[in-house]
Amino acid sequence: MTFESPTRELAQLLFDRLSQEDRGFLVRTSAVDQMDAKACLMLANVLDGQARLERLSRETPFVERLGPHWFKYHDEFRDFLLSKLRENETLYRECFLKAAQYYEDEKGWKQAIVKYL
Repeated sequence: MTFESPTRELAQLLFDRLSQEDRGFLVRTSAVDQMDAKACLMLANVLDGQARLERLSRETPFVERLGPHWFKYHDEFRDFLLSKLRENETLYRECFLKAAQYYEDEKGWKQAIVKYL
């Protein structure tokens, strides 16, 4: 018998209720610590990243607005999303490569190196 944390159970319940499109978006964008519309475009190939993040921050307790254009996922929710991303090794590598490229573009050299590793 395995026990999961209440936060993980809540994350799974919430995740299961989202559309497949939103689930894919959340999983792909979990490759970065914080995101803006540009990160959403690079990682999830969506043009409406800002609007989507705004909506998800209103609809879920796990998407936090940091400023007018910046968002992050609750730490445990992000861990949950990363575990989902790791289930598909090809997608995991693709997203982390894109995250590294995003950080390079933003001059976040240290973060880029970590993603490349």
